[in-house]
Amino acid sequence: MSVQLNEIVANLGVVPGPVRRSDGVVGAVRGGKTGEMLLSQCHGKYYEAASRGSLFYSYCAAIAMSASATSAVGNIIWNPPGSGVNAVLGKWDFSNVVTDANALELLLGYSVQATVPGSVTAAVTGPCLLGPVGSPTSLCKAYSIATITTAATAIASLAYIYAAIDTVGQGQIQGDFDGSIIIPPGYLVHLMCAVAAGTAGTYSTLFWEEVPIIG
Repeated sequence: MSVQLNEIVANLGVVPGPVRRSDGVVGAVRGGKTGEMLLSQCHGKYYEAASRGSLFYSYCAAIAMSASATSAVGNIIWNPPGSGVNAVLGKWDFSNVVTDANALELLLGYSVQATVPGSVTAAVTGPCLLGPVGSPTSLCKAYSIATITTAATAIASLAYIYAAIDTVGQGQIQGDFDGSIIIPPGYLVHLMCAVAAGTAGTYSTLFWEEVPIIG
């Protein structure tokens, strides 16, 4: 065995307690006091992606969210062709804060989008690593309004708010895609309603991780 391989083999033991090492340094696997190997989030589920600047958010406020249409209104994430990343959906949240006669079924839809959407209104976006100078910029684009090539096809029903919402509106609803939905380059997702919201009272946030495409 080479010296390097010997070192790797020697460091594969399970060591109880915290392990601290820099990126690229071979080290021991963290274990428990009875010899088991520990597998744990250790930090919050999204900590690693957020701390490395690859987790982003899109926030859309006080809009009348549309149903599936080429004139799309809602939380829209577009991954441009040639971005080199997959956009992996994480958490979402939604609320409606005004009276609305419609029943609001919240859907997630997707469609092919090979060109830049037209007539856009940008959503409030940024990295989940807040504040530092030189914070990373998302390769994907986020909009609250956009003209898209093809109306989105619904693939998930996320929430349902009954018709005739009273004057106090509806509290926040939230969930987690857990990375189960991936937006490849040249596609978009649209957080939308089954029937268009009648009033400009919907608020929503989408979170996504940008993961380099390898191979």
